[in-house]
Amino acid sequence: MLKRIDNLTGLRALASVWVLLYHIQGLIPSANISSWTWTQRFIAKGDLGVDVFFVLSGFVLSLVYVPKLPKAVSWSWYRHFIIRRFAKIYPMHLYVLLAS
Repeated sequence: MLKRIDNLTGLRALASVWVLLYHIQGLIPSANISSWTWTQRFIAKGDLGVDVFFVLSGFVLSLVYVPKLPKAVSWSWYRHFIIRRFAKIYPMHLYVLLAS
């Protein structure tokens, strides 16, 4: 079992607040862009918080899956892996598609 990496949890929290501030920035009246403070400019780049989540997800997935990789990847192993991933992801995808 992997131990928790609390620094990543804190980074995820900061990234989520960054994305939230990005989405509510239109509710805050402001002057022209040249008079923005550094915090306003930082919030205006809040869409990068999503990129932080992608990087963290890749890191966590690599922590989980790299130790489980075989020494030599064969087509049968890869096919089995893809079938398991499809079975894990596709039902929710189909449910959301039908619900929308």
